[in-house]
Amino acid sequence: MQSRARILALTIATLSPLGCSSSSGSTNAGADASSNTDASSNTDGATSDAPEASVDAGESGACSDFSGVYFASGSCSDPSYQMPPLVCIRQTGCELTLFDNGGAAFTGTATGSSYSVTRPISGLTETCTGGGSDAGGESIACSAGPISCNGTASAQTLKGATSMCCDVTKQDCASGSRCTVVGAGASVPLTTACVADTGSGKEGDSCTRASADPTDVGHDTCGKGLFCANYGSSGLSTRFCRQLCQQTSDCTAPGTMCVSVGSAPAAGVCMPTCDVFGGSTDAGAGACGAADTCRVTTVLDVPQSFVLGTSCMFAGSGIAGAACTSSTDCGAGLTCEGGKCSAYCNSTHACSTGSCQTYAPVASGVDATLGYCQ
Repeated sequence: MQSRARILALTIATLSPLGCSSSSGSTNAGADASSNTDASSNTDGATSDAPEASVDAGESGACSDFSGVYFASGSCSDPSYQMPPLVCIRQTGCELTLFDNGGAAFTGTATGSSYSVTRPISGLTETCTGGGSDAGGESIACSAGPISCNGTASAQTLKGATSMCCDVTKQDCASGSRCTVVGAGASVPLTTACVADTGSGKEGDSCTRASADPTDVGHDTCGKGLFCANYGSSGLSTRFCRQLCQQTSDCTAPGTMCVSVGSAPAAGVCMPTCDVFGGSTDAGAGACGAADTCRVTTVLDVPQSFVLGTSCMFAGSGIAGAACTSSTDCGAGLTCEGGKCSAYCNSTHACSTGSCQTYAPVASGVDATLGYCQ
């Protein structure tokens, strides 16, 4: 059986509109609100090398092993769309599930050296097809309705990972390993992988990562089913073990939501909800502390579906109107929108200047009139 390096040739209909996040400063696809893993972007990373396929694509009746994480880049016919920078493929036999960082999950099969996966969306069927080769720089052709994109994709190896795209709630890793959220590279979304199960921290315990290096996201002192995050802490470098989740119903503590951490596949941590106009709605452990503030952030109401909810985040010092790059630059009661710190608003809290731009879509139980002033 011949083994060879894999470069994925994708035809992906998982295009993402640029600038479509409902809250530029308050969405948090990252691991936490730290400077290297900001609440508004995934910047924790890992080293990368091309892995090897375990099955020769040319063997009759066999299928190549496409499982793993891939970086993709390219350009689109409509500049308001972009290629998903990261996809993760979970494969059992010749059955595949492909996750992209926009929350899409495609299913299908591999045959020989190619595969085809689909998903329904807005009355349409989107399709991803791909193949492998021995050489680098394979082309990608992406299509979604009238939009087409072209680029390249390459397989990556994640630090200390033994299996990619695992399930953080089922904990489907081999004995001695745990499924957690890990970095896949600088400035790209986080994914999930099986890493050594060496932590013993319980939910709510303080925790540390193996190092401050972004490649050590997921390599921490928390036990199985938990993730070391600084959400709801008194500072960016202070972290606690939080329950991992794929949707809010996974969270065992009352009054909590599944706050997004990784996106391909989507995963989060359970955090108390709060009121952006008056602090936490949870008077117990995990309520917004003196150094925190309640913010609108990305949550998972259901698996692989991002909506907006609220949770405690570290408060910055920026005043209304101050320049910002993320919501952690802004003070209590403010969020980063359009590059400046802006006040929250709703049907009973009017804007002092400008108008209230309503957030959508929002999670179950979140005020449908909640927005920010612009």
